[in-house]
This record gives sequence, C-alpha cells and structure tokens, in this order.
Amino acid sequence: MKKKYVLAVVIILTMGMAACSLEPKESGANSEAVSSEAANTESLNTESSETNAARSDEKEDWGDPIIAVVDRYENNIIVARDMDDEALLYYFSTEDAEVIEGDSPITAGDIVEITYQGVQGDEEHPGTAVKVVAESMMYQ
Repeated sequence: MKKKYVLAVVIILTMGMAACSLEPKESGANSEAVSSEAANTESLNTESSETNAARSDEKEDWGDPIIAVVDRYENNIIVARDMDDEALLYYFSTEDAEVIEGDSPITAGDIVEITYQGVQGDEEHPGTAVKVVAESMMYQ
C-alpha cells in the first residue's frame, strides 16, 4: 500500500512540475498581434540593415580627407592647393557636398578639409566632394 501512495505522490509531483514549467498559452488575438509585431520588427531590421549596408558601401569609396588651401571656389568647383606640395592642385565638385563654412563663406586662401568620393579629379573632370569643412569649423 505504501508503494502505491509513493507512486501516486511521484506522479502528482511530476505532473505539477510539468504544468508549471510550460509557458502560458496566448489567446488567438494576442498570438496574431505578437506575430504581426514580430513581422514588422523583422521588416524594419531588414530595411535598416540594407540602408546601413548601402551607407558602408558608399563610405568605402570615400578617400582619406585632405587638408588644403583654397586656390579658388566658384560655380560649385573648389580648387585647392596641397599644403606640402604647392604645385599639386585638387579639383572637386561641391554640388552635392555638405559644406560647413562657419561664420564666413569659404574663399581663396582658406584652409579646408575635403572628404571626397571616388578619385581626385582634374580641371576637366573634378572629383566629387562629399564634405568640405572650413578650418574654423574643423574641430567643433
């Protein structure tokens, strides 16, 4: 008789532990809402990763920023002279660039930092500047 009671207690404890360890079941409406939310989160994560991948691909094309003295800046073309080798000129289009000038516009003689995409251009085919920062704004 004792064996039957011990067996019954073991079975009851086992069933109780199994019942407590299961996650509560959600109702149909809650389950659909959770599924919809998970799908939205997944699509946002996919879009975000695609955007980040495009940005990183774009940034991989960027050359190292150069610091140079502006020779002339007109018609969205900046011509800058290398600070170490005055015979070396850089030509960049600033049409689509972020230009950070500070209190006064960039003029000849100003020192600028130019971040560019692709290659440094020449007079006929200027390179594409991504960002041009005046010296007064470089460290802010």
